Amino acid sequence: MFRTTHLLRLRWILPGIHVALVTVYLLALVAGAGHIPHGFDALFYCTAWPCFLLDMILPKGSIRNPLLSLIICFLFGLITYFIVGFLVDFAVKKFRREESR
Repeated sequence: MFRTTHLLRLRWILPGIHVALVTVYLLALVAGAGHIPHGFDALFYCTAWPCFLLDMILPKGSIRNPLLSLIICFLFGLITYFIVGFLVDFAVKKFRREESR
């Protein structure tokens, strides 16, 4: 039987996907001289939702440097996607253990 015990490592795959999407989005932003083609609009919402959570947590105007804000947002996104991947991995492993009994 096909086993997927080593295939699910979402705690590393999801942050990797996040890094790839942010890289593609920033490259499209730079290549388009600040104007994103409409095909890349969905990338903003895929990569920015952790930043919206961070914006609700931190007080308004607490980070005045835009570059520092971008770095903090990127790192918070990596941590968020790592936690989501870890929770999905944990749930799948727990479901497999209960299913095998």
